[in-house]
Amino acid sequence: MKRGINVWLAAVFVMAVVGLSSCGSQKDAATFRKVPGVPAGIDVKVDERGLLVSWQPVSGATQYNVFWGLEKGEYKGMMSSKDCSLFLRALAKGELYNVAVTALNQTGESDYSKEQVVVYDDEPGNAKRHLARGNELMRYGSFNESFAYLNAAIRLGANNAEAFKSRGMLYEKMNLPELARKDFTMADVIMRKKRISLRP
Repeated sequence: MKRGINVWLAAVFVMAVVGLSSCGSQKDAATFRKVPGVPAGIDVKVDERGLLVSWQPVSGATQYNVFWGLEKGEYKGMMSSKDCSLFLRALAKGELYNVAVTALNQTGESDYSKEQVVVYDDEPGNAKRHLARGNELMRYGSFNESFAYLNAAIRLGANNAEAFKSRGMLYEKMNLPELARKDFTMADVIMRKKRISLRP
């Protein structure tokens, strides 16, 4: 009798494990039957090797495609990755790049992520040129492109008070007063340091 109970309990245990496994498989299968969501948290960093593009993982995605080009929404290059980051190399210095990411699996591919705009350059001598271009685009109301050029000017010339001042003005136009205040403060700090260094 005891042996019969043990056999029955073992059978129940096996059925429970099988049931749990099949539920898990159904859940996984259901996830992969859907087209993945749009990638978020896209970040683009510049260094001498190129652009490091990274993003948050997307549930159900088995691969990601990274697109880039010199015109908004017009992508001339594409690379795939199974990780959540990718280096874009052999880019033209001084150019404005538009970057977007999609997620995909065997069911299909997501829409493009929010486009990121960045100026690829690591030459400090180009900071003034990027500042002038950023100011020009701000006057035309092209805020995203202006932001990319002003960021490049600051990245390449960290002690450029005018670049921080211009980006502060852009933040004001974008209704981001806290960020504007920080940039104006940084511009004042740089100017004070320069005045002190010029004292006899």
